[in-house]
Amino acid sequence: MNPSEWLAHIFSQVPFFGGLANNALLTTLQLQEMCFDEPSCLQLCNAISKCESLRFLDLKGCKMGSNGAFLVAVKVKEHCERLQLLDVSGISMGPIAGIHIGEALAHPQSALHTLRMPHNAVMEEGGLYVVRGLVGNTTLTELDLAHNHLTEACALLLADVARGFYRGGEKVSDSGLKKLVLSGNPSIGVKAAKLLVRSLANERVRHLELAAGASRPLAHGLRDPAVAWQYLDVADNWFGRAGLNQMFWALRQNKRLRVLKVGENRTGTKFCSNEDALLKHGIAVVRALACNVVLRELDLSFSSITTDGGINLLDALIDNRTLKRLSLRGNLVDDNIALMLMELLRCNSVLEVLDLGRNRLGFSCAYSLAESLETNRSLKTLLLDYNQFGGAGNATLDAFSRSLMLNCTLEVLDGNRLGPDWGVRLAETAARNRTLTQL
Repeated sequence: MNPSEWLAHIFSQVPFFGGLANNALLTTLQLQEMCFDEPSCLQLCNAISKCESLRFLDLKGCKMGSNGAFLVAVKVKEHCERLQLLDVSGISMGPIAGIHIGEALAHPQSALHTLRMPHNAVMEEGGLYVVRGLVGNTTLTELDLAHNHLTEACALLLADVARGFYRGGEKVSDSGLKKLVLSGNPSIGVKAAKLLVRSLANERVRHLELAAGASRPLAHGLRDPAVAWQYLDVADNWFGRAGLNQMFWALRQNKRLRVLKVGENRTGTKFCSNEDALLKHGIAVVRALACNVVLRELDLSFSSITTDGGINLLDALIDNRTLKRLSLRGNLVDDNIALMLMELLRCNSVLEVLDLGRNRLGFSCAYSLAESLETNRSLKTLLLDYNQFGGAGNATLDAFSRSLMLNCTLEVLDGNRLGPDWGVRLAETAARNRTLTQL
């Protein structure tokens, strides 16, 4: 049940939550982005207690203050035997509420398998209680503690938990974690991140998002065929060009990873360029795209990739038959990639999403895109916002108009100062297009 869209317009939420206390069938309650006063919080807590069929509670983005969040945490602890999913993202719980969440996880009969609590400022104190609650817990499979100001002490304890549970020097059981999100916690530090990555490099964890990570243990994990990572997000770190190249060299033979996000890693302008080649072995990213046969999504946004690097990347993708999503947003690519971009869109029949926003593309790229989109039948989303397409000319406008009549379900051209002629023609074209969902 999701009353968020209409309950916000009701004068008082108290009667609604009071009625939930008598409901014997409700299993899922979504109350996203709602504002709670004190009586509403009390009635919500009463509903959590009385509604014995409730299993999934989603309070993402609700505004109830630290006191209201504390009351919810207490009720979660009291009824952790039946609650299976708890999403309290961004409700400002604070460190004290973390004590009760940790006690709920430590309960021997706890049924929680999904816990999402990013952006809650639980700090080191609350984080330690939450992680201690995981000691001996085998039911929790998904944990999201992103942007909570966690420290090295929290990460070290979590690394011990991820290794499994021991008694008398013998391993009793493995940790149940399959998805762990710790992005936005730079105070974890490199030392703790290394230990954490080594602990999570196993056959169970499939989804990992980590800040302040270390590239070398990540590269080792990518090389190990026993490691089950399928989703890896290590964006906004300090790996640099050498660190990312280590990971891409390891990615060549990886047969499990499906999504890799490595944007904003301070790589410098040599990354992916001809100067980045390692003797006769070539460029790490290019070699990875040529050899890897399972990667579906690659995010290289805000990586200072120049035109030289952009040409190398697009050239490697021409023969790639697996990558479906590519983001080169916020780089330094300019009009000189026009010919390679046209060749990619004409030859590649797999790529579905291409993000070239916030680059330096101009007239030549606009014309190449327009010409190649007429024949491309795979691309579904094309993001071109905040480039330099202004004044691209009537020939480019005609080509864009033809391509939109034949192709594309989503096209973003914000921030390009296209002028009134483009506006009129695009409006006429959109009236005839039967697939475009957003422009």
